[in-house]
Amino acid sequence: MRMILWSLIAIALTSLGAANAQQPSQPTIERGTVPLQRAEPLVGRETNLKAKSIDPALAEQLQRLEELKSKAKDPDLVAQINRLEESMRPREMYLQSDFPHLMSPLTSFYYEMTRTSDSTITGISVSHLTFPSPVTTLHHENNMVHAEYYRPHGDGPFPAVIVLDILAGDQALARGMSTLLAQNHIAALFVQMAYYGPRRPKEGNVRLLSMNIPQTLEAVHQSVLDCQRGADWLQSRQEIDGNKLGIVGTSLGSFIAALTAESEPRLHKVALLLSGGGFVEGYAEHPKAKPYIKMFEIAGITKVKMQQYIAPADPITHAANLKTHDLLMIAAKRDDMVPPKMAEALWKASGQQRIIWYDTTHYGAALYFLPMSKAVVVHFRWQ
Repeated sequence: MRMILWSLIAIALTSLGAANAQQPSQPTIERGTVPLQRAEPLVGRETNLKAKSIDPALAEQLQRLEELKSKAKDPDLVAQINRLEESMRPREMYLQSDFPHLMSPLTSFYYEMTRTSDSTITGISVSHLTFPSPVTTLHHENNMVHAEYYRPHGDGPFPAVIVLDILAGDQALARGMSTLLAQNHIAALFVQMAYYGPRRPKEGNVRLLSMNIPQTLEAVHQSVLDCQRGADWLQSRQEIDGNKLGIVGTSLGSFIAALTAESEPRLHKVALLLSGGGFVEGYAEHPKAKPYIKMFEIAGITKVKMQQYIAPADPITHAANLKTHDLLMIAAKRDDMVPPKMAEALWKASGQQRIIWYDTTHYGAALYFLPMSKAVVVHFRWQ
């Protein structure tokens, strides 16, 4: 119920398109492969990446498994292949860094896209996109990335933006933002983060964020890599201008968006709504966090140790990388979920670029959805 304002406003944005959308008489399905496009300018950025070599024979075996998986229709068979791939991956396949990135030996990945609606009123077509995550987990549902592609009518080339949802994850806000961007001739790719939407296992209570900190760090890591693969997909599209890519996230999605942009130079424009950095200092005095901090202290985990441990998932760690991006931040002066000092800390560390403050709380920001969205659309209009 606490997110009802976000949902109502977002639903209002998408209702016109949904009401007038024409469902294809037969699903339009597109399948293909996308070359991996890891950006070169990581050298010199605030990372410490050391790539390790991979045995060519192993790379060929994994490539064949990926091809077999692309043709498999049985979910159980896909899960078995995922487990086999995971067992074959040696430690040498990882890059050593503050935020360990999985080094895939593959040169491409497969995707499948099904058009779900097409509206002449809004001038947008919407398609459901799937592609394999670069990370294999124990939950096969989570190993396939699900996304929604909002494509403006016309030949393009269009700028494109990756859209990430909020913690509640009912998808209404992300869909509303994607619709608004596409209506303004900016293609949008709403990517479901790890363990969200169709990626959530049917059994158990697995979430992206939980008290299981190692699992949370892994899920954050996976979500970042999934977004990078989403950028690969966008850059491969003929109707997309690969030099005009960006990313926007709200609340939880803004943290993933910041981490992705910090490690992905291709996402030139970035918009972070209700975001921040410096988790340990920011939440040290937060009423809801105090009991947990005290529990950690009793266990001998100091604030310094905690900062070091969660640094890979904290946008403040490599915030300086955002100085080379065109960054917009939108924050709430009375935010009771992401303390304002966290927004200010990230703003300062990322070069003190444009920031818009609203005199409201975290959930009260829903009342400012329309002006916030307008600012986002303007931000992603390349001149």
